[in-house]
Amino acid sequence: MFKKINSIMLPNIDFTTTQSYKYLADHYIDVVSKSLKGLFEADNDRFAKFSIQFEDILLDYSKNRITDQTIALLLQLAKECMVNDAI
Repeated sequence: MFKKINSIMLPNIDFTTTQSYKYLADHYIDVVSKSLKGLFEADNDRFAKFSIQFEDILLDYSKNRITDQTIALLLQLAKECMVNDAI
C-alpha cells in the first residue's frame, strides 16, 4: 500500500504486521534479560561498534540492550518497510 504526499507515492506499511517485527519481538525476549555489564564483558568492541562520532558530537548507544543481531533485525525491518523509498 502506498500513501500519496504532494503527488509523491510513499510506502505506507504497518511495521507491526511485518515478519521482521515478529523476529524483533522474539529477539526482545532474549535480550531484555541481559545486563549491560554482561554485554560489555562479552564484547570488548561494544563501544566502538555501537557509537558514532561526528566532529564534537558523540552518539553512544552502546549502553542499550542491543546486540549485532538487534542492528541486523532493525535494518531488515527498515528494508521490509521500504524506508529507503520513503526517504
